[in-house]
Amino acid sequence: MKKFFGKILALALVLSLAISVVNIVPASAEEFSDPVPTSLDYEPIYWHKVTSDKSKTFTGAAGNSLIVNCYATRIVLTGFQKSLAKINKTLKKACNAFLNDSQCEDIFVYAQEAVNEGLVDKDIYHNFVEMDVTYCGSKYISIYGENQWYAGGVGNHIGTGFVFDLETGKQKNITTVSGLSLKKIKSLFIKAVKESEEFKDYYDDFKEGIEAYINALTAKDIDFIIDEVGQISVLIPPYTEGFFGGWTREFPLDGVMVK
Repeated sequence: MKKFFGKILALALVLSLAISVVNIVPASAEEFSDPVPTSLDYEPIYWHKVTSDKSKTFTGAAGNSLIVNCYATRIVLTGFQKSLAKINKTLKKACNAFLNDSQCEDIFVYAQEAVNEGLVDKDIYHNFVEMDVTYCGSKYISIYGENQWYAGGVGNHIGTGFVFDLETGKQKNITTVSGLSLKKIKSLFIKAVKESEEFKDYYDDFKEGIEAYINALTAKDIDFIIDEVGQISVLIPPYTEGFFGGWTREFPLDGVMVK
């Protein structure tokens, strides 16, 4: 993101596995969004979802099996704006990078080892990305992508925001979208964490690490999304200094709206 969902490795195919063909699944007509008016010549924007699937079923010598759901579901925008093709290309590239990442191969190895050890249909492992539109306004569109990874007791939830300029198709940083200075954003970022339900009673215990992390960020480093009413929230990735746990946290910035 933005090393999108970045972790991973490549390896050899293992014995006794049934592979489903990688496929592209277009969304049905019912899954298309309602048209969203924009200020760009008042042309509406639609979106639907497309899934690329690498899921596999692994079978052990005793006939036991384990399903691994591995796929990427991305947003595809349609409309008359020339910028949409560029946005779609960026989202497709991010999903392709995820599917070709070694993290997919990792979970396949774990699954094969599990069935070799006699695991019998007790679990379904997964490693997938799903995207959703969180905001579409007159100037920007915000898309949230979440990678969920689970392999029998071990799991992560990793979220990433994509905020695009609808006129150019380029990704924009938080200072551009909010119209606020980086210094102000950092101050509100710290305030949001300090006053959050999760940290308000323990902030002093983590203050040094949290503030060191936030104060070192550049505008480009700050991951964020926009909600349906135009409020901006910052995202903190898993295992960030001063924080803990394998999931992405979201902190709304008080009073910070799309400009």
